[in-house]
Amino acid sequence: HYFIQSNLRMYKADIISCVSDPLLIEEDVFNMWITGITVDGAVDKRYQTDPTCSTFDRRTLQLDTEDQYQTFSLLEPLLKKPPALATSPVVNMHTDTILQQYYSLDPVVARELVGRGQKMTAKLRKDVDSISEKTGIPLKSCLRQYDNIRRIYKEVDEKEGKVAHNIQRYYGLSSSLCQQYAAIIYIIDNRLGVASRKLPNLPYAGLIKCVVIIMSVSQLSY
Repeated sequence: HYFIQSNLRMYKADIISCVSDPLLIEEDVFNMWITGITVDGAVDKRYQTDPTCSTFDRRTLQLDTEDQYQTFSLLEPLLKKPPALATSPVVNMHTDTILQQYYSLDPVVARELVGRGQKMTAKLRKDVDSISEKTGIPLKSCLRQYDNIRRIYKEVDEKEGKVAHNIQRYYGLSSSLCQQYAAIIYIIDNRLGVASRKLPNLPYAGLIKCVVIIMSVSQLSY
């Protein structure tokens, strides 16, 4: 307990502190956070999918989930700059998995973003609301994916060398994910008309495959 003295009156409040050393991250909970699931939704899902959670009352699991969500929010600035994450004294853990999750792309969201035929501008960011409504993916997740594409685009677009290699070198993502981002950057740079309404039968995976082939045949630096 702690006490606050104010106007000669005494107030008492309970404080609950959660401490973890070393820093522990539950990948399932992290995935719920990046996909935009609320704390209450995450608590429900943990009860449904993790048998060990049944031994805790809801209040305890709620506090644990809130604590982890807060930790993820504090980590997010480092996730946006992987080299800083790798050298941070606060994060003494293997970060490859959470980086792959943080930069993961939902096919339906990525398909909508590249189909707009626009640069990653503030105007396009305003359209993310409609993309969330159309795809059923939570807005927070859609914004994360938009911001990640824009950040990677700005980081590697004018650098020398293959775009996919530069992404891998700076962000440490898997080859498959780097290739997806490289293809998306190619689509953006060349303003390809790939709107889903124009190519309704071409899903995201097929689109990326076609663009990768074009890049390979053209021997472009992507």
